[in-house]
Amino acid sequence: MVFAAPAGLVGLLASPTAALADSAPVVYPIPGSEPSVGDAIVTDPAGQVWFTTDDTNVVNAHPQPRIGRLDPANATAGGSTGFSLFPTPAVGSSCCATYVRSLAFDNARSQLWFVRSDGVYGWADPSAVVAGTSTGMHYATAPAGLWGVAVDQNSHAVWMAENSSGPYDSGGYPGDRIARTDSALGLTELPNISLASSRWNLKPIGPSVGPNGEVWFAESDPGQRGYRIARVGGGSGYDEYSLNCVAASPCSGSNTGQGPTDTAVASDGTVWFIDRITNTLGRFVPSSGQMTQYSLTSLDLSLSAAAPRQLRFAADGSLWVAVGASSSSSTGANAILKVTSSAAGPVASVFHTGAYSPYAVAPSVTGDVWFTATDSSGCIDIVRLVQVTTPGKDVGGITVPDGGTPGATPTPAPPAGPAPAGTPPPTTTTPPPTALAVVSAGVAQPGKVTTSGDTATVRQICVGPPQDKCSLIYELDANEYVTGFPGSGSASRATAARAPKKTAKTKKAVVLGTTAVTLTGGQTKAVSVRLSAKARKALKKQRHIRAKLVVRQQLPGGGTKVVSTKSVTFKAK
Repeated sequence: MVFAAPAGLVGLLASPTAALADSAPVVYPIPGSEPSVGDAIVTDPAGQVWFTTDDTNVVNAHPQPRIGRLDPANATAGGSTGFSLFPTPAVGSSCCATYVRSLAFDNARSQLWFVRSDGVYGWADPSAVVAGTSTGMHYATAPAGLWGVAVDQNSHAVWMAENSSGPYDSGGYPGDRIARTDSALGLTELPNISLASSRWNLKPIGPSVGPNGEVWFAESDPGQRGYRIARVGGGSGYDEYSLNCVAASPCSGSNTGQGPTDTAVASDGTVWFIDRITNTLGRFVPSSGQMTQYSLTSLDLSLSAAAPRQLRFAADGSLWVAVGASSSSSTGANAILKVTSSAAGPVASVFHTGAYSPYAVAPSVTGDVWFTATDSSGCIDIVRLVQVTTPGKDVGGITVPDGGTPGATPTPAPPAGPAPAGTPPPTTTTPPPTALAVVSAGVAQPGKVTTSGDTATVRQICVGPPQDKCSLIYELDANEYVTGFPGSGSASRATAARAPKKTAKTKKAVVLGTTAVTLTGGQTKAVSVRLSAKARKALKKQRHIRAKLVVRQQLPGGGTKVVSTKSVTFKAK
């Protein structure tokens, strides 16, 4: 599936009622009436639906959170038939609530993989599991809590995200890394991301494997340098890519809420991700470095009260996104999105789900799309959109429609099984698609720069309609050698002669001061940048400092552009 980035697509392109068609989801209540969790759902090549669920009492009583299975052939809409529940092994922590956080299915080996919040990971043999027991499950324990698992369908390697609350390898703070295992359950841990990048508390989550075996994941906490998506690089490192800084989106700091929490890789290698804190759907092209984030509010204004939670690709190449409201009073914001390509760029159909707040989503080879959802009573239900994709098969980890890749070995067809109980549910109506709008950006035009003592001030203008934004970074860069800032500009010959030879190799750009601001379209503001404390101390010694004021604008398509570079001179008063 190839998506082309929209050209000049900004603003709100849909009316508030553009996609309010009745999606008629089919609901299957999970047996039991206690409040539950439903972090994950997957389907297997036979069309069976596997999910995570557990009532609050069971989770807190003992660490055996359950995996559920729904057999669609024996299920009745509105009823609880066709369900089986399987407790995971009774190992790990006995003090706290424990959850199965993620599921993945190895199609060729018929293994259902699971990871738990207490670090237990393993796989279940669907042909050997027994309802009410842990029979048929194989497991081991990682040194940190896990939140995310993905299977490479070609190599059968299994990748997991160690999601922790600290950066250290000891002292009770393991994790913040990606780990690899296989059916033998041996564990290979990659380096701690926080230690490798001088950051902390990144909380890796939502791993996915691309067609070329590349492993991608999200860093859900901003740490010290902003929200990012990343991949496992060559050797044992990571390649990290910063998300765009848009209005109301912190790009650094901590304790600001979850940002990106899930990734999915298309058959062409394009990486898609969700960003909860900005309510956007993101697209990253590794070959070009282009990163684009699309506004969900542009599809339907009611989605402004929601947040994207998970995304998955279907056999026909369509991308499915679970969007849930942040409040039980915002039921109009609950939806499942179907994203496809068009000549102008990505478009999406909005399946409103009423009082059912989606969390995890799983397209099936049968053409159905399944998702877990919290209902008005706080319980988790399994919900179905009927025949909304093209039925297909899985080929080497890349799903294609029937009649796809020539010469490929297809997965065996699902068994016939008994006839569905009751009347088969009607096909779900797909709402008309609407264009996804790029998160907008105005044009930044800085005016004259003035200096007063240790502060530079520029009259900044953001040109564009009110919904546009100009997210700007102002940086004072050393323009000559500054005492106390070795590595800035060129030192005198005498200073250079005294410096060790290796100094020249380790020189780096020196920033004497920085600030950031976001303006709305049409807004004008005087923006001031003050020298840092160290630079102010140097100014007192030298009496003057020459520097460059560089103004960069964050682009909605990814990266930044320099909109102004001006020389400034600071003079001590």
